[in-house]
Amino acid sequence: MDGNGSVDTREARAALADAAAVGDRMRAHTRGYGVFALVLSALFPTVLLAVAFVPLDPRLLGVGSAIAGALAGTGSAVTAARLTAVPRGFTPRYLTAFLTSSGLYTAVLVLGIVAFRDSAAWWIGGAALTAAPLVVLGGTILRGTRRTAAPDQDAVRTMWA
Repeated sequence: MDGNGSVDTREARAALADAAAVGDRMRAHTRGYGVFALVLSALFPTVLLAVAFVPLDPRLLGVGSAIAGALAGTGSAVTAARLTAVPRGFTPRYLTAFLTSSGLYTAVLVLGIVAFRDSAAWWIGGAALTAAPLVVLGGTILRGTRRTAAPDQDAVRTMWA
């Protein structure tokens, strides 16, 4: 600022450049959370399809499924504990998506073993359904990380003129 209380154009441009750099870093950082949610969304369908189509003892598949779920939960907890910055509202959205996928997975698994053991449509549809909440979360986060258009330089000049 000069003595008259007005802002120097160079200072204003530098401040805008700094803000844009911070925004770029945050977008790059939060993009990883969207990718993480999308990768995690593949876990539930993979295990369900293995249960449905791999010819193993259902008890062995149930134990393997429980272990895979425990590893996914532990991995998610460790990842969440190491986060330094997260997208706005990420924690409740992630918990909602993860718990919804987990609940759907459990329902599809139990009902499939009890009532739909030989129904490919049940297992494939259930696999897609269990992935949906985490796919939506990952897609939402990735869409939010797109770079917004830079402010028009003429508008910046007019604003600070």
